[in-house]
Amino acid sequence: MGELPMFYYVVLSFIIVVVFVVIFSTCMRKKTYNKIDRYEAWKMDIMNRPVTEEISKVKELKMIGEAEKNFEKWRADWDEIVTTELPLIEESLFDAEGYVDHYRFKKAEKTLDSLEHHLNKIENRIRDMLSDLNKVVESEHANRKDILIVKDMFLKGKKELITKRSQYRGAVNLLEEKLKAVDKELQGYEAETDNGNYIKARDILLSAKASMEKLNEQFEKIPFLYNEIHHTIPDLMQDLRMGFEEMTSQGYVLSHLQLNVQLEEIKHQLNILDQAVDKMELKPVEESINIMHEQLEHLFDQMETEVMSRKKLLEVAPTIERDLTIVGENVKSLAEETETIQTNYHIDEEDLRMKHEIDDIFNKLDMEYQEVNKDLQEQKEAFSILLEKLESMRSDIEVVQGSAKEFKDKIKTLRKDELIAKETMQKLKRTIFDCRRMVQKSNLPGVPEYYVTLLEDSEEHLADVNHELDQSPLNMVAVQRSLDDAVEKVNEFYKKTQEMIDNAALSEELIQYGNRYRSDSHEINEELKHAEDLFRSYNYQEAVEVAAKAIEKKEPKILKRMELYSKEN
Repeated sequence: MGELPMFYYVVLSFIIVVVFVVIFSTCMRKKTYNKIDRYEAWKMDIMNRPVTEEISKVKELKMIGEAEKNFEKWRADWDEIVTTELPLIEESLFDAEGYVDHYRFKKAEKTLDSLEHHLNKIENRIRDMLSDLNKVVESEHANRKDILIVKDMFLKGKKELITKRSQYRGAVNLLEEKLKAVDKELQGYEAETDNGNYIKARDILLSAKASMEKLNEQFEKIPFLYNEIHHTIPDLMQDLRMGFEEMTSQGYVLSHLQLNVQLEEIKHQLNILDQAVDKMELKPVEESINIMHEQLEHLFDQMETEVMSRKKLLEVAPTIERDLTIVGENVKSLAEETETIQTNYHIDEEDLRMKHEIDDIFNKLDMEYQEVNKDLQEQKEAFSILLEKLESMRSDIEVVQGSAKEFKDKIKTLRKDELIAKETMQKLKRTIFDCRRMVQKSNLPGVPEYYVTLLEDSEEHLADVNHELDQSPLNMVAVQRSLDDAVEKVNEFYKKTQEMIDNAALSEELIQYGNRYRSDSHEINEELKHAEDLFRSYNYQEAVEVAAKAIEKKEPKILKRMELYSKEN
């Protein structure tokens, strides 16, 4: 009884293995049969393809030469596939089925892999065969269509050359040679077609077509280029010469254009271009002709510029002369005014240099205008060049006008600056006088030494300003420098006066306020006595500090409160 479970497991395992093998075999057989069926269908598809009908299309062509040879080869290849290759495929499929029936799956798989490779080779042979076949048939069809076009182009080219021979001048021989070359290609095409070599005939025909297309383009361009060389450009050159002569007779100066030199060079280039067209070197000729047109157009534009310049010159010249006259009068007036002012005032060297520059620029402008006017009267210079000079002078005149005005404004301010300086001096003297009165009204016991020194310094600076104002000619730069120092010093004196009076009043108030604490503290009493001594020796700032320090032992921040109280009252 103890061995029964073990036997049971062995039997169960065996059954499982058998079931697995059966299932696996069934799946493999089904999978392999499906593959065999697929290859069988592939084989039947190849067998049923209309390859024979495709090959028969070649029979519609001339069955000679290369066409006949290819037809026989393709038919033999297809017969071999149908009678030899496909039966081998059928045999391999039968073998594979036998291997599957006997559960030889690996052998069957190997056979099917070889069979697939064989089928792919057959497919490649058929594809290459049909590709070559279609290429021949399509070439023949395309040739039949294109030969009509090329022959029509060829005949039109011959007709063009016969009926319009004179228009092609020296290029006739080359054009005839190119037509003969095309004719030779067409003959070669016919020969290859007659021999059934349709692909080679196609290549020859395409070459002939490209040659004729290029020739047609040349047939259009050559007469046009000859016309440009022999008529259009020479006519433009003649128009330029006539215009040049007419304008010269009317007083225009056109020597700067070097017209004859440029036209002779163009004439020489036209001879070279004519020879280039004879050789059918058309592209560089087209480029050169375009450049010539641009060159001639530029000459026409320059001549037109001279006409417009003359007209504008007649308008601008009087304006420049008027402006120059006005500037000259201003410069002269400025010189007289400067001379007058220099008797009373010193003018800075930099400003004088500015005045000399104004004179130099004006003199230069005046000379330039005289030269331009002379050239204009004597017709020695092109109007465009003279106009350019006048336009340049216009901007220079504006610069001189601006500089002259700036200099005039500067020297005019000298008298104004003197009056302002004297007014400022009166204000400074009044400030010192007011400070003295404030000190007197404050009933101070005296003033500290530093204050006396400040007063003396302020009065000395005022004396320096007066000294500069007494100079002749008056140097306002030096006056202003001394005046600035005096203003700074007097302002400092005024500030110190205010501080001294405020500190004196505050120290006195603090000492009086602190008297209430004298009996409470010996230390406070002594410090207040010291503050009184400082007050009597005119050290008002120190007196404030000592008194405040003493009182703050009883009342912190007393100094701020007293200062605030003093400001409010």
